Amino acid sequence: MRRLHLSLLATASLLAACSGGSRSSPSTSARAAPLSSNGVNATLRVQSDWKSGYCADVTLENTSAAAVTSWTVVVDLHQSTVTNLWNGTYTTSGSQIAVKPAAGTGTIAAGGSLNAFGFCGNATGSTYLPELVSLVVVGGGGGGTSDFALSANPAGGTLPQGSSGSSTITISRSGYTGSVALTVSGVPAGVTATLDPATTTGTTSTLAVAVSSSAAPGTSTVTVTGTGGGITRAVQLALTVSGNGTSDFALSANPAGGTLPQGASGSSTISIDRSGYTGSVALTVSGAPAGVMATLDPATTTGTTSTLSVAVSSSAAPGTSTLTVTGTGGGITRTAQLALTVSGTQPPTDRVENPFAGASFYVDPQWAAKVRDAATRAGDLSAAVTRVASQPSAFWLDRIAAIDGTSTSLGLAGHLDEALKQQATKGAGPMVVAMIVYDLPDRDCAAFASNGELHTSQNGLARYKAEYIDRIVQVLQSKPAYQQLRIVAVVEPDSLPNIVTNTGLYSTCAAAAPTYREGVAYAVKQLATLSNVYLYLDIAHSAWLGWEHPDHAATVYNEVLTAAGGADLVRGFATNVANYSALQEPFNPYDNQNQYNDLIVNFFEWNRMIDEATYVNAMRARFPNHHFIIDTGRSGWPARAAGLPIENRTHRGNWCNVTGAGIGERPRADPVAGVDAYYWLKPPGESDGTSDSTQTTPDAEGKRYDPMCGANPVERPYATGELIATDALQGAPPAGHWFEEQFFMLVRNATPAL
Repeated sequence: MRRLHLSLLATASLLAACSGGSRSSPSTSARAAPLSSNGVNATLRVQSDWKSGYCADVTLENTSAAAVTSWTVVVDLHQSTVTNLWNGTYTTSGSQIAVKPAAGTGTIAAGGSLNAFGFCGNATGSTYLPELVSLVVVGGGGGGTSDFALSANPAGGTLPQGSSGSSTITISRSGYTGSVALTVSGVPAGVTATLDPATTTGTTSTLAVAVSSSAAPGTSTVTVTGTGGGITRAVQLALTVSGNGTSDFALSANPAGGTLPQGASGSSTISIDRSGYTGSVALTVSGAPAGVMATLDPATTTGTTSTLSVAVSSSAAPGTSTLTVTGTGGGITRTAQLALTVSGTQPPTDRVENPFAGASFYVDPQWAAKVRDAATRAGDLSAAVTRVASQPSAFWLDRIAAIDGTSTSLGLAGHLDEALKQQATKGAGPMVVAMIVYDLPDRDCAAFASNGELHTSQNGLARYKAEYIDRIVQVLQSKPAYQQLRIVAVVEPDSLPNIVTNTGLYSTCAAAAPTYREGVAYAVKQLATLSNVYLYLDIAHSAWLGWEHPDHAATVYNEVLTAAGGADLVRGFATNVANYSALQEPFNPYDNQNQYNDLIVNFFEWNRMIDEATYVNAMRARFPNHHFIIDTGRSGWPARAAGLPIENRTHRGNWCNVTGAGIGERPRADPVAGVDAYYWLKPPGESDGTSDSTQTTPDAEGKRYDPMCGANPVERPYATGELIATDALQGAPPAGHWFEEQFFMLVRNATPAL
């Protein structure tokens, strides 16, 4: 998980990075092998990359014996947009730009070279760096001939009777700059196909296809032919007309049912699978029992989905009903059914102010087993490691599959059953079970190490609600005995802090913000219906939401809690989750600013919240009716020489497997005013992210490499071109997996000592 902050230098640094003027960077990198045309080579190099944008330039080298009089370079921007471009003019087609020289700048002498043009771009996704696509030159003499080629995107597809579609025909030119006349053939009866433009000196034309309701179903090969300069080229497209002479549609629901407690709500996605029918479908729902309200949005649609929302009142009678969604359109009627079970109100319990007070704490047996196994290899640390095995820690539900677990991994019910056993062994008093709720769509939007399995663009929010949050609620309600346990749930680390600081810096965070808001509000609303669940929202740490951010954070958090149903639904907030900030920094450079100005500027970066204790006090002032948990699993830093902070890391934003850290305070209740507990929310020994730089594709758990976990220096946040060490211990596995070398380091550096 990425932890970033916004310093006072941010605005100036970003403006400098995008100004088109002088730029500095630790290195440049070619984005592809050079392209060649008529003896001219084109090379693109990225000169500066600050993660949310970049600057690059293109060089042309004429290796032929003839001068070049003009050129066109096509660049694919992928997930980025041009902010400024110099020494050239360009046109845009999809994600690509075609760049021509500015007036009077296109000539390249024989054997000469030219810094053809440069440009800067803003990232709109994770694959944002540009690449060369094609090069066309006028002149040169590399033995090439004038030519062009045609391609189609898409190169075919299926269209139902009565519908239409299009394909982009691209003309890739190699020396030929004249007109290309385009024609289309092979179109079956009942289908019309047109090209616009039909004659062009450009590089694209649009093929529009319209299928009448009487067109016969089947597959045809449509050919687009281009002619010009004595050259004839063609491209073929496979067109399938669907339908068997009739139009139809079908309905389905996901999920096709579920359990909702009295006073709760849920949703299901109704999908309309169309087979030729393109008209409106009117949707209605029936079968809802008394006390249950079911609505469809939209109720009439020409699209393919609608959301069924179900709200259960506190007076609804427990039981199972069948809801029927009916769709009508074009003389067709289709239905989908859902099984709705209304469960009774939870048995009454004595809700306490601080769930940790007077309770024993659950020890995760699987984590403890890893610790005991490590003790056999710990050498002189063996005794200390063995003592760690008896300490409590939270477990993470970081994907849907983690809720139900596997034959080798405890799910939520498995942990609760183990907690009941431990409770019985300790005398049946109250027991705290701490868990981390962590599976928002597009999570960890400012980093790569743990982006997760769900994505908003792939129905992720609906799945998060129905398959993740609702499933957690179902498991917590599944046995009356679970009501004896005090469930502490820390909700979605990093999500709302990213809204506070990063929506203006990362397009991924700006896009994810509405999902984060709605998802967190839904999680709070649903989990708060359970009387033995105590909720704490993640609220980052001192090195992230320090400076002036607490006031903005309070605004964002209050907005989300209002959407959930009120701030009183949560017990409070969790800080330093999975991070390394010192609990109490004994050295305060602000006591002598003249002597320690360098530390104030370069390490604390004018952030007066120098530790978690200071930060929590600042947040308590904004949330006086709430309480806090501080993650101390990795907040222990051995003492250093006078005049140095105990946090011995290069930058307080470094967050991945940080070298030199140690286990901090042991879990305990009521350590200081306003703090419910110190607790190990991130179990010591679980990795923050892989150090394997080749793992750039997300694995089955949605985890991959982030440069902050690598061995190479990275740019200091918001200071383009300035390199800092990551402090990341190498040899690390993916996030959440056991990292024994890191664990031994944390034990050795434990403060206070084990």
